[in-house]
Amino acid sequence: MGISLGVICHRGYSITAAGPALRRLRKTVIQPIGRPRDEIQLTEFDHLCGSDISHISAPVFTPNGAVSLALMLTGMPMNLTGSGIAEYAERLRLSAATVTSETHGRPPK
Repeated sequence: MGISLGVICHRGYSITAAGPALRRLRKTVIQPIGRPRDEIQLTEFDHLCGSDISHISAPVFTPNGAVSLALMLTGMPMNLTGSGIAEYAERLRLSAATVTSETHGRPPK
């Protein structure tokens, strides 16, 4: 999770696997207790399509830089490409930044 958390913080949103991508990843990502993870954060998504994505989320911050809520997109179009996913994610990140600003919040330092 350390690597994916760094990527999420850097880009300002998270993308979670679903469908065929999640089934492929579950074969290799196992928790220490031997159960597959319920959610897998994607650090790269150029090769994915809309059906591979469960959701995209972006944080809204409070005035002291804590996360107050997250904006989330679900139900991606099946024919969405990797570049389309990136566009949706960036628009969501900008929307979350606008809500943060309008509510006098600020991202953490």
